[in-house]
Parts: sequence; C-alpha cells; structure tokens
Amino acid sequence: MEVTLMELLDSREARVRHQKELLETYCSAEKAGDISRWDNEPVLISITLNIPGPVKDKPAYRKLMEYAVSSLEEACREEVPEGVLYKEARYLKTGAEGYIVIGGMAAEAVKSKAITIENGSEAGRLLDIDVLTMKGGISRTKLGFEQRKCLLCDKPAKECARSQRHSMEELLAEVDRIAESL
Repeated sequence: MEVTLMELLDSREARVRHQKELLETYCSAEKAGDISRWDNEPVLISITLNIPGPVKDKPAYRKLMEYAVSSLEEACREEVPEGVLYKEARYLKTGAEGYIVIGGMAAEAVKSKAITIENGSEAGRLLDIDVLTMKGGISRTKLGFEQRKCLLCDKPAKECARSQRHSMEELLAEVDRIAESL
C-alpha cells in the first residue's frame, strides 16, 4: 500500500511526540533519579528504516525491524544486562518504528553500538538508529564516524539522494534484495 507525503509528515510528527513521551517517562531527571544504581541517565534509541519510495510496509521490512530491535537489545545487554527498561516495535503503513530505552550506559556508548550495527552488515545499512537524551540527539559525526554511504556506491548517501544520482528502481531493487536476505 502506497503512502502519501501527508501521511509521512503526520507520521513523523507522531513519532516525535512519542519520542518526547518516552523521554519524559523514562529519561527525565525525576525518573532517572529512581534508577540510582546507574551513573548515566537512561537514553532512548529510536529506530526507523531507510526505505525510499511510496511503499513503506512489507513483511521483509517488518523482519528487518525485528532484526534491528533484537540486535540493539542484545548489544546493550552485553554491557548492562538489566539495562533494557522499555522496548517496542510498531508496524505502520508509513513504516516500521522501534523504540528501546536503555539505562546504565552513556549515550555516546549506545550510539557507538548503534553505528556498529548500522555499519556491520548489509541489513544494518537500511537502519536509521537515533540515540536521544533529554538534551538532544547524538550524531555519528560528533563521535568521529563518517557520514553514511550510499547503498549503490561509495559516495555519501545524502549527496546521492540530493542529486538523485540513482533511479528509484535501482534503489528499491537493492533495498528489497537486502531486506529479503535476512
């Protein structure tokens, strides 16, 4: 089922509202104070998929989100076994969304794990993993990592998207190939 631009914009606004709710519920100073066994305030991991085009929901894309949530949860549990405070996956017409709240790890450490997953496999290249705190997000460039690469060439993904270097058909064929290989 195809998604309209208005549906995508509405979905983005709803995602931002949900992120804010989760941050206020689990990561605010008042809530973090209840979790005194950790040195760091909890952080929110927000996961979406980098899927071009008007179709954002397919079984293979849902499986990709399941892979993302379980990979991140496992990577964080290696550091802090009881650190997963909240986990959710949503499967919407506008695309899958995943949310994990992690306690006991610095936001930069969580972002490093997220980048390792994004860079570590073909499937990871389809993930957009944001790490959010009450003060804002943690960027990959702030941590010294390079910008994301295009799925089809070695140039920066933003550069290829802006210039429309590759056709939608080429991009979708590669996305589907990767998503269906899980």
